[in-house]
Amino acid sequence: MTLRAHILGAAAGGGLPQWNCGCENCRLAREGRIPQQTQSSLAVTANEADWAILNASPWKPG
Repeated sequence: MTLRAHILGAAAGGGLPQWNCGCENCRLAREGRIPQQTQSSLAVTANEADWAILNASPWKPG
């Protein structure tokens, strides 16, 4: 059996962009040049059919 993991989000805390941050990544996300991200979450499977989602946050279309 092989465990497979897929990273769904990799941003800390409130996601990317942070409302009070002016770093390059936050600026690029605000401009739509890189995808906005929610907080960190992970999907895992052992059989490619059944998945478990860990630390899922609500999804809001941008």
